[in-house]
Amino acid sequence: ARAPPRGARTRAADRLAHLDGNVGPPARAAVHEPAVAVDPDQLLARGVPDGAVDPRGRFWAGTMSLAGDTRTAALYRLDPDLTVTCALPGLSVSNGLGWSPDGSTLYHVDSPRRRIDLYEFELEAGRVAGRRAVMPVPREHGTPDGLTVDADGGVWVAMWGGGAVHRYAAAGELEERLELPVTNVTSCCFGDADLSTLYVTTAARGAAHEPLAGALFALRPGVRGLPATPFAG
Repeated sequence: ARAPPRGARTRAADRLAHLDGNVGPPARAAVHEPAVAVDPDQLLARGVPDGAVDPRGRFWAGTMSLAGDTRTAALYRLDPDLTVTCALPGLSVSNGLGWSPDGSTLYHVDSPRRRIDLYEFELEAGRVAGRRAVMPVPREHGTPDGLTVDADGGVWVAMWGGGAVHRYAAAGELEERLELPVTNVTSCCFGDADLSTLYVTTAARGAAHEPLAGALFALRPGVRGLPATPFAG
């Protein structure tokens, strides 16, 4: 990735940076330099809403247009040597992503299109192959946002505007809906020592009438998550 032009305004949302949580309180954690620009040609036009590490330690992050443009965002791969590759262009708002337990499928959310796309994934090469299926989300269920995958292959998706988290089977059927007392549900992940607690984040924006909007919820859905893979760089 190239450095931004001299004198250009830079922001954390334009780039990928490593936060060192071992340096003092989180509010004063150190950001390792140099930060890696995701898309140096459009630094002021895009943000990076979501990211995840694949089973081989490569970091993936998607972008969105801050101007509301469609099909100008993309999903990028950051390799351990800090090179950035555009893996999936032509997106609108790249949000949740995760991998099947065997690493052969990439689940990806392009939020405005109200669907979860299933892509064939070449695990060793880190390449996204053809899209082989789509999980559509009806408008009345909200907009899909962040996601995580459990050890049984179930896909848990946060529903912005839908007040719930959905669990889809690997083949795409909606199997479970966990409702929450807030409207805007943003993301989810498994945690705790046994990976059996589903932590769910929510947003306070636009929900002043909801006392718990913006809260972090902990659920015990009866399944376990997959262990997180650290970045290999």
